[in-house]
Amino acid sequence: MDINECLSEFQIIGSRITKLNIINDFILFDNDQNAERKLDLSHEVNEVVQDEDGKSHGVVSLYIDVEVLDGQKEYRLNLGIEGCFECGAETGEDTFTKMLEINGITTLYSIARAFVLSVTPQTLVDGSIVLPMINVFSYSKNLADAETEQEATKEDERED
Repeated sequence: MDINECLSEFQIIGSRITKLNIINDFILFDNDQNAERKLDLSHEVNEVVQDEDGKSHGVVSLYIDVEVLDGQKEYRLNLGIEGCFECGAETGEDTFTKMLEINGITTLYSIARAFVLSVTPQTLVDGSIVLPMINVFSYSKNLADAETEQEATKEDERED
């Protein structure tokens, strides 16, 4: 079987870590402890352009904030990761932008999960932080619902 027949039109060109900030009061980290854990995720589609061949290129930035609190101890990790993606000329700009917001975020989050799993054991004597799997479709839907609600609120305020 020729694997080229199975390649997706949507491909990652590359990624880079743009921000890493860690605050750590833990010496040992037990993943079973009853610490309060928070995860916050946000993103930006920074740039979408088409080249002379009609291929679309886009950049997505993903921001992940992790917080683990246990009494007076805290572990905070702020991570920024950026990825550049491309898609063939057959894919329109609107479709490509939607792909960036689903496929791009999914790809970057997977890279970030591996990065956090690699970095956090180096900041602790024992233990690590494992980012949970997320449903990017639900994440995108929640963002769209929140945006629709904000627009409705603004419209109601204008009518008053």
